[in-house]
Amino acid sequence: ASFDENVSIFYWLSKCAHGAGYELEDELLLAYTAYIRAEGLAGTETRLVRILRSLISVLNRNKIQRALETDTQLHMERVTHDLLASAVPRLSHRHTHLSLVDLSVVLSAYAKMCRPEYLCLFEALAPDLIARVHRTREQGSELLQLDLQLHAPFLLVSYAQARCVHGPLFDTYLTWLEEGIEELTYESVAVVAYSVAHAGLDRPSFWALIVREITA
Repeated sequence: ASFDENVSIFYWLSKCAHGAGYELEDELLLAYTAYIRAEGLAGTETRLVRILRSLISVLNRNKIQRALETDTQLHMERVTHDLLASAVPRLSHRHTHLSLVDLSVVLSAYAKMCRPEYLCLFEALAPDLIARVHRTREQGSELLQLDLQLHAPFLLVSYAQARCVHGPLFDTYLTWLEEGIEELTYESVAVVAYSVAHAGLDRPSFWALIVREITA
């Protein structure tokens, strides 16, 4: 199998193991970490997104908090932070070609492992994310609208969790989401509500719409 195929296999293996309540062996985790460490920044940004997704999927934050310096989870956290820190300049300058789902994966990874030095990436991505909303409005494409409806709530969650309350981004996305709130799933509305609350935003218009939807 190719490197990209192995990354994908490991990601789905970790997802299946998590769903089955099974913990992957330390030897496997260490072998995979060593395998991808050398290739982490090689190749395309899309490959980098897949690698980040696979690493985040197996990191157990509870285990990390209890870990000793020699523990596998702590070692994997160090490797992940090395990769995240090294990728910040690259993703800050090369991201406009990535899909919305890939950007969502990137921001989720950085939010879950957030450090102050990662916040510049959130700031760097914000103008492009705002521009995507404007393009969706201008083009009126149903596919673009569906893509935005699916991923916008989770983009806002990542910004909120990273404590990066970017005013123009939140306003642009919340205004767009409010205009079509009746088209969102209940899960998406709940995710947006969590983002607004977690970010500490004063958004009466959003809460009024939620009340209207609940009581309709």
